[in-house]
Amino acid sequence: MLYLNVMRIIPLFLSLFVGLVCCKPHHPETTGSILFTTTPVQSTSLLVKPILKCYPGKQHLELDLRMESLTPEKITITEIVLSSTKGLRSLDEDIAGKTFTIPAKGDTTFLLTFNPVNDNALFQTTGMPGLIDSVYTLDVFYSVEGKQDVRVVKLMSRMPEEVFLAYRKFYSIPVQIYHCNTENAFGEKQRQFLMTSGIIHKDPFVHVTEQEVAVSGLNFRIKCFHMKDSLHTEIFAVNHSDMTIRIDTSAMELTVDDLKQESSPATVHIEKVTGSKSDAVILRKGDRSIIRMQKYIRSTPEKVRLSLAETFFLSDGKALFNDDLELKRAK
Repeated sequence: MLYLNVMRIIPLFLSLFVGLVCCKPHHPETTGSILFTTTPVQSTSLLVKPILKCYPGKQHLELDLRMESLTPEKITITEIVLSSTKGLRSLDEDIAGKTFTIPAKGDTTFLLTFNPVNDNALFQTTGMPGLIDSVYTLDVFYSVEGKQDVRVVKLMSRMPEEVFLAYRKFYSIPVQIYHCNTENAFGEKQRQFLMTSGIIHKDPFVHVTEQEVAVSGLNFRIKCFHMKDSLHTEIFAVNHSDMTIRIDTSAMELTVDDLKQESSPATVHIEKVTGSKSDAVILRKGDRSIIRMQKYIRSTPEKVRLSLAETFFLSDGKALFNDDLELKRAK
C-alpha cells in the first residue's frame, strides 16, 4: 500500500497545532500553515534567513527567504534548491534558470513556492507527489563578484515531530496501485492479431511492461490506482506510427469481473496535448492525448479490465486491439 494526502482541512487536526502553526492575522491565506524550524546560516559573505512553511491538504511549500550581503562586492544568486531526505530536488518555477544580484552590503527577500515530489514511487504510478516530508534541505548557490568559485549555503528545515505525526495520521489514506498483467500473453496475442487481421503484415512490434503498451509506433503509458471509493486511470497515448487512430471514448470502461456491488459507468475525459484540438479523439502521427477515467467502486478488486478492443480503431474502421488489457493489483 502507498499513502498520499487528502485535499481537505480537518478542524480537529488543525487544533493540534496551536502554538506550532504559523497564522498571521493580517494574512488570512496563511491560516492553518505549519511552520518548520530553520536556523539562519551565515557564511563569510552571505547571511541567509529562511522561513519555511507548508499547508496541510495542499502539496506545496512556501519559503520566505531573506539574504543579506556581508561583502563590499555584489553577490549573484545562481540557484535555490529544496531537497527532501530522499534526495528529491524541487525548484521554484518562477526563478528556475535565472540569476539574481544582491548589491554590496545590501539585502533582498524572495517569497518562493515549491511543489516537491516526496514519494517518487507514488508519483511514477499515480502522478501524485505524496505527503509533505518532515525535513528539507535548502541549498543557496551564489558567487561573489571578482571570485571564480561558486559557493553554497546549506540549511536544514524540520517540522516539529508531534506536528508531523499528527499530520501523517490525519492526511494519510491507502492507495492501491494496479499494473498491466505481463504474464497472460497479451503481447503475443496482440502481435498475432495484427498479422492475421492484415493491419501489419510482417513482424509487428508489441511490447508490454507494468505501465506501458507499445504497438508498432503507438505507445500507451497507463497509470491505474484505487483511492477511497474509486478507481482512477490515466492513459497517455502517443502516435509515432503512420496509422491514424480514432478513439471511441463512449465505449471506454473499467470492468471488474468479481464485482458484487453496484457501480456506475466510468466517467471519461480526453485531452489533446499535441495536434489538432478540434478532433481530440483522432490520433495522427505526432499527436499526443491523455485519457482520464474514474469509476466508483468501494472495494479494491484483485483485477481490472481496461477496454481497448471496443475503443481504439484505425481510419478504415478496423479495431486496433483484439483483447482488453488486464490490470492486476501491485504487491
